[in-house]
Amino acid sequence: MPAVMSMWPHLSDSWPAALMVPGLMLAAGVALSLDIANPWRSSGVRTSAAGLLAGLVGGGVGTAAAGAGFSRPVVSAGILAVGGILLLCGLLGARAFGRSVRRYDSAHRRREHLRGHGTRSIAVVDALSWEQAYQEDDPIFTITATMRTNRGLRTVTGDLCAPRDLAPIVGGTVIVSHDGTTDDPTRIDCLFAADPRSPRDPDALRTYPPRPESSPS
Repeated sequence: MPAVMSMWPHLSDSWPAALMVPGLMLAAGVALSLDIANPWRSSGVRTSAAGLLAGLVGGGVGTAAAGAGFSRPVVSAGILAVGGILLLCGLLGARAFGRSVRRYDSAHRRREHLRGHGTRSIAVVDALSWEQAYQEDDPIFTITATMRTNRGLRTVTGDLCAPRDLAPIVGGTVIVSHDGTTDDPTRIDCLFAADPRSPRDPDALRTYPPRPESSPS
């Protein structure tokens, strides 16, 4: 039975393997670098899958390129398929990651706009809840408050992160930054901040314990 010739008949299996290993190592290095550096941090992206996606794309390209050089057609086809799957997963993930970055960036810009250019109003806390969520070591509260604007009274709801000893209390006040917009695409209409002049919850340190090791954030 005649031997089946590969696409690159003069290449031995050691050469494409030598090509694949450095390519995968390079992809892993880029992936680790992106995960550590997280260049999207300034846009408000808290965690990044960029490293994993770079590894998938780089690994897929390197694996597919090396797979074409194996002398055995079955091995070559199998490695090409693996490389193609890795590359496809990486590209689909990169598309989703790009959308995530744009979403986080829009929310970040919206918050910065409200902090820098929004109107600061004092609002009375009507209700608050705490779902045992933290940011760093500070609890995150969901607050409903009423403030007075040029158009009359307005009730707003949002999150407030504050140290435990500055925890809000129903009947107390918070500072709300807003610009009158109620239909922003980011769904961020206002920002809450602790009011240093507000009455405090005398039982806050007992009601809101320090963050445990496994608490959500």
